[in-house]
Amino acid sequence: MDKAGQALAHGVPLSIPKSYRALADHSGVPSSTLYTRAHGRRSIKGKAKEQQYLRDYEEVALLKFLL
Repeated sequence: MDKAGQALAHGVPLSIPKSYRALADHSGVPSSTLYTRAHGRRSIKGKAKEQQYLRDYEEVALLKFLL
């Protein structure tokens, strides 16, 4: 899980108001990132992983074959 996902899962302490701005200040993740992740958008790495042509094990096998 990336840093934005962890921040959303843990939330903020009770003494801090519940808002994306407060969570961003507390976690060090931009508030726009927190907002988009909370509303279902994937991370860039997650999206790239799903669009990858070869699976990880296929890529390793191909590299071993070529080398």
